[in-house]
Order: sequence, then C-alpha cells, then structure tokens
Amino acid sequence: MTTITIEITNPSILSRLKETLSTFEGIRIIKSDKHSQMQKAVEDAHAGNNFRAESVDELMNHLMA
Repeated sequence: MTTITIEITNPSILSRLKETLSTFEGIRIIKSDKHSQMQKAVEDAHAGNNFRAESVDELMNHLMA
C-alpha cells in the first residue's frame, strides 16, 4: 500500500478535495493527528521534557533504565 500525505494551505478547498478523492476506487481518506512528530518534539523541548547526557555512557544508562 502506498501512502501519500497532502498538506492543504487553503482550508476552503478541503471539502471539495475530499469529495473528489473519494470518487476514486481504492482511495481511503484518513484523518491524521493535527501535530506532526516534529511539532510534538518541539513542544516537548519547549516544555522542558528533554534529557541532556554528558557522555555516551550516561546516555546509554538513561536509555536502558
């Protein structure tokens, strides 16, 4: 199965686009999270949910805990 992600900058065309795509056989429209993984990572960083290791050993100990 192939997945294509489309970013819409003009929300006024969204309903028409969904209607058009749904007429094709084999196309399924899936509502995705409003936040991408990158956006979630940035939000985590701003919230202080991060870890800074002073060495590789410290990082590995943190990851294995």
